[in-house]
Amino acid sequence: MSLWFFALALTLDGDLTDSNQTGSQIVVVTMAFGLGLSSGSSLTGYAVRFGFVVDFSVAPH
Repeated sequence: MSLWFFALALTLDGDLTDSNQTGSQIVVVTMAFGLGLSSGSSLTGYAVRFGFVVDFSVAPH
């Protein structure tokens, strides 16, 4: 599901930014998605040590 959000964010970012800033904004969005996916997986891997239920109680609703 996150790949759909990624494509939507890149499209929206390209439409809303100036033509001379599009490349730098796409880099920022790509880095944010990459950091979010990697940190989310790492935090979930750490939280599962405390029980399987912890992952679902910490996740946003």
